[in-house]
Amino acid sequence: MKPDEGGVARRYARAAMIYCDAHGGHEEFGGALATVLEAFQKLPLFESLLTTPILRREEKLELTDSVISALNLPIAVGRYLGILIAKGRVEHLGAISHKYQDFLDEKNKRARAEVYTAVALDDLMKQRISEGLSTRFGKEVICAYHVDEGLYGGVMARVGNTIIDSSIRGKLDAIRQSISALTS
Repeated sequence: MKPDEGGVARRYARAAMIYCDAHGGHEEFGGALATVLEAFQKLPLFESLLTTPILRREEKLELTDSVISALNLPIAVGRYLGILIAKGRVEHLGAISHKYQDFLDEKNKRARAEVYTAVALDDLMKQRISEGLSTRFGKEVICAYHVDEGLYGGVMARVGNTIIDSSIRGKLDAIRQSISALTS
């Protein structure tokens, strides 16, 4: 994260939330920001053109309008990008989008989890884990699942700053630490 990127992301994400509070379309706006970030990843030249001092602001806005139109995104997102262009904040869009999603999750009483398992899970197991985490945290938990063969078995989940580790590797590490503490 760049210096003060957290502060920049918070301010601009909060402004987007205030706009959506007044005009609606919170989820659509967040999805559109994610789509623009995907465009940046697929076409790095697009982001480079929006951040270069070589192009005039009007040219950057013209390019943005074309891309927003081609991707069939809301006009409000194009205007929002125009503000980022004018303020020289386009390079912070990833952090802004992430913070916006955090605010939106908080508003909708939901959390996001990164769930790691040693093997790929079927849909029923994913549903059970999601429901279990939702019950534990008292809000809807949206899970992203990853396979980490180094866990040997079990599940490890990260929800916000909380880590739940019921993996075999985690249990072995705990035993090692206990033994180490006894022998020291």
